[in-house]
Amino acid sequence: MNPFELLKHFNNFPFQKMTSDHFSPEYMDDVKKMMKQYQSFFDSDFFETMNQYQGNKDRQPHFPIEILENENFLYLNIVTPGLKDLRNSKLVFKNDREVLLKAKVTPRKTGEALTLIKSELPREVYERKIHLPKPVEETTYSSNYDDGVLTYVLKKKKTHASDFFGF
Repeated sequence: MNPFELLKHFNNFPFQKMTSDHFSPEYMDDVKKMMKQYQSFFDSDFFETMNQYQGNKDRQPHFPIEILENENFLYLNIVTPGLKDLRNSKLVFKNDREVLLKAKVTPRKTGEALTLIKSELPREVYERKIHLPKPVEETTYSSNYDDGVLTYVLKKKKTHASDFFGF
């Protein structure tokens, strides 16, 4: 059954008031052209630009992370392209379950290229808020930077039954 027969079967719902001219090939071609024009105008660059005007910082690129754990520690691995060494990064504790990563990255220059056309890499100073799945000691941690991956080892807080019941 073609779509037009199906529409007739349902008394042309939801198009009862539309004439057959609305479904002519010429009209449908015009609709397709119009949709292509809308799509070309409202592309991803349009929405990226609009978010920048609104001050939306959530659209900035994020370094990928992974969080692992064992009985005593959380391991926070962060892929950080452009980070020269460990001294260019800092972990700021907001509380025992939230940290802010600050990293100063160096943009890459390739050969004799002069103009940056597009970049999804963070530029200069990068910040990312990271929520941790377990509470950690805010003063006891270590860090390492190897092969483009920044690793923080965070000591978990010991939890007691009284922490859950408030006494």
